[in-house]
Amino acid sequence: MLRLRAYQSSDAERIAAWLEDERQLFLWSAGRMQWPLTREQFQNFAAEQLQQPRTMLITAIDEFNEPVGFLCMTRADYQQKRIHFCFIVVPNQSRGKGYGTQMLQQAIGYAVDLLQMERITLRVFAENTAARKCYQKLGFVDEACHPAALQWQGRDWAAYDMVWLKENSSYRIDSQGTDVPQ
Repeated sequence: MLRLRAYQSSDAERIAAWLEDERQLFLWSAGRMQWPLTREQFQNFAAEQLQQPRTMLITAIDEFNEPVGFLCMTRADYQQKRIHFCFIVVPNQSRGKGYGTQMLQQAIGYAVDLLQMERITLRVFAENTAARKCYQKLGFVDEACHPAALQWQGRDWAAYDMVWLKENSSYRIDSQGTDVPQ
């Protein structure tokens, strides 16, 4: 079973290595980072994110306390009860094992049960079909499509804004296994 914990700077080298090629890095970072991604570049990215108010960086760890996933929760609005998930990644060798689903189930549980959020948003490129299917399986639905959200190598990439609503969720979200400070 996976657990969530606050990101630690010692996670940076491992997470940077998960993004194995320029296309994958661009897909994940929406062009915000340069290839090849280094530990230092990721640490700088993390430091910048943590300077943003209402932002948390989360690392998913396995039963051996090894990082197997990462995501950012940001734009937490406690009055409107909404939060945005971004920079979601699991290593290539862990894909298809349910780690992304488990990590997001726990992140949703944390956001709903502990932070009292009722609306969770994220954006995913249409190119990232596996991630989009994972999000849909968890109850995220398309809210908007942006046909030319970003351009890479002369080609427009479409992106979907997706939303998870507590009121529409038909399955139980469980925050068990989280060790993330509020």
